[in-house]
Amino acid sequence: MINPSMFEGARPDRPIEERIAHLEDLEAIRNLKSAYAFFCDDNYDADNFRKLFVADSHWESNAFGEYKGIEEIATFIRELPAQINWALHYMVNPMITFNADRTEASGRWILIEFATMSAVESSPNKDPEAVIISCSYHDDFVRTPEGWRFKRVRAHFHNVSGWKSGWVDQPFRG
Repeated sequence: MINPSMFEGARPDRPIEERIAHLEDLEAIRNLKSAYAFFCDDNYDADNFRKLFVADSHWESNAFGEYKGIEEIATFIRELPAQINWALHYMVNPMITFNADRTEASGRWILIEFATMSAVESSPNKDPEAVIISCSYHDDFVRTPEGWRFKRVRAHFHNVSGWKSGWVDQPFRG
């Protein structure tokens, strides 16, 4: 994931157009990931969320399962409000690298999320619960005629913890 060229800084040996295109591609991918978070925070807006992916996308996680193809992904997102009543996604620490011809890229983000989730079966009072979530995202992107899109999202959740219990006592609620 880490490419030594990520740390080179200015590259006066390359044409300015190439350097600007690289910056524009970085910003487009950051905006794509920001839209991902925004549509999650907008009550899991599956109709807009699906526009961020190519048709044969893949979304997988250790906490919420695996979904292949844009229809399965959209269905998963559409059903999330039954579990997650409210969410606020903070995507931080992006690291983005490109293949040689900049038609594909990979990226890594850390998620810190505050959310309200429905009660778990074992909960005595059945009230919604404030939770804190952390996750490492490893994403693959592809350039399309419409711009950059997700090809694959891999989400490794470190915790989905009740706010009162915390991640030490309750790494994964329920």
